Amino acid sequence: MTVTESPAIDRAKLRRQVSSAIRAGRCDEAQEILSNTDWPHDAEWLNLMGAVLESKHQWKAALRCYGQAMRADRNYLPAQHNMRRLYELYTFGHTDEHLLLGDERPALALLIAARGVFRQRETTSPGTKR
Repeated sequence: MTVTESPAIDRAKLRRQVSSAIRAGRCDEAQEILSNTDWPHDAEWLNLMGAVLESKHQWKAALRCYGQAMRADRNYLPAQHNMRRLYELYTFGHTDEHLLLGDERPALALLIAARGVFRQRETTSPGTKR
């Protein structure tokens, strides 16, 4: 970490590296990054480690990480979502849910905001009949 980088910036950078590695199927790289971090083992870290373990087909260890993430922060939705996702896979043999890494929020917020703008334009444009 350089003098100008804060721990929050460094952590965000590492989170992006881990998320990118998981999405690219480079689970060993993601696990190595997580193992070498000095983050506290909080909900975010545990959820990412659970995603790595799930990608390596270590289901029980992944469930344990998701459960610990939920205990660490009861309001951390990605861990709850991933736990539910694994339950559906185990119980029903399939799921329509995607793995959440915790960095989807900004992109989703932008998408929702953009859709809201488009819908507002559609409903308020002249010549629209209701």
